[in-house]
Amino acid sequence: MKLLPPWDNFTWLPGGVVALWGGPGAGKSSLAAITGPQVWITSEQEPFAVARMFDRLGVKVPTIYRVKTYEDVERFFRDARFNRPEKVVVDSLTAFGVMDGLRVLSELVSWSQANNARTLVVLQVTKDNRAAGPMEIAHEVDVVCRAAVDRTGLRLLAFTKSRFSALETRYWIFNEYGQVDVPDFANDVYSVEGSPGSYELVPYPVSGAKWAGLLQYLDDQEQLNDFIGFASSAVRAKHKETGFVLPNDFRERKAFAEAHGLSWLDPSKIDCEDS
Repeated sequence: MKLLPPWDNFTWLPGGVVALWGGPGAGKSSLAAITGPQVWITSEQEPFAVARMFDRLGVKVPTIYRVKTYEDVERFFRDARFNRPEKVVVDSLTAFGVMDGLRVLSELVSWSQANNARTLVVLQVTKDNRAAGPMEIAHEVDVVCRAAVDRTGLRLLAFTKSRFSALETRYWIFNEYGQVDVPDFANDVYSVEGSPGSYELVPYPVSGAKWAGLLQYLDDQEQLNDFIGFASSAVRAKHKETGFVLPNDFRERKAFAEAHGLSWLDPSKIDCEDS
């Protein structure tokens, strides 16, 4: 089963259940929609709004169930005995509350495994930006992934648990037509942050004094106004006079940057000022 980017490297076996979480505006519903479900169970949007989203994304509109309670979901299970959908999305599981949410998830997991169907549940976030709901959710599902967006509009899909494929972070954008697209990193500069297995691209503040050395370097190379995407990574040394130094895992960070089509910029060439 071939999925659209940024899901295209993801292996989703029949019977598998995915939990996708993220903050408001991160693109969770759009990411779920482009997986091409036959059934969409919505507890937050009206059916006409869901259909309009699918039209915008260029994906076939699924059968839509508008639900409010756990009991409403039973209608889907009754219909599924005859329709036998291969892929189902619930947007969102969080809206059912803790206890009913776990009941819905438990039944979806059992149904998915019994029918070799794929199910994706959307989760909201808490005030401290964690996946909403009890820890049991992460144990029940096969895959956990997070959606996020930075200040430049670059969006990520980060896999933090997967029984089917390697953990990775994929990037995507909404294009001018509101459709999911592959990002063009030209004229952008990023820092590779995080730890092995959970790296992320964080945009450099390319205006202001903090990264004056980076701006000067690019200007010297006559690339500031027209350059391919760059990535770099450095950590602050304990003593200010030491400046920025390479992290121990810089080779892994370099490989991560290049895997996303970015040219690696050695931090030793940059006189970064943390002002």
